[in-house]
Amino acid sequence: ACDAWAFQYASQALKADREVVLAALRTQSRQDVLDTRDNIFARAGRGLRADKELVLEAVRVDGVAVRIASPELRSDKDFILQAMRVAPPEERDSCYAEAHEGVRNS
Repeated sequence: ACDAWAFQYASQALKADREVVLAALRTQSRQDVLDTRDNIFARAGRGLRADKELVLEAVRVDGVAVRIASPELRSDKDFILQAMRVAPPEERDSCYAEAHEGVRNS
């Protein structure tokens, strides 16, 4: 398993590699996030923040991870609804709160 603490020491090249980040995210559990209040996706390369699959994988264990997504994803109502479906039940409101105002007011 990989945790956010260990992932911070990965090279920038690894943090920017989509497959490496996806594999790391898939090993992260909800308990890992609760224990550390850190998410691997927060340490991933900025260029990956528009990748729907990666963001949804991060949201699966940490609904607030939506805040790390690109502005385009946070402005996409369908994406936010999808993120809310995969987020832990206790974090669905937080997931929605991280959406852009235009999505929240529609």
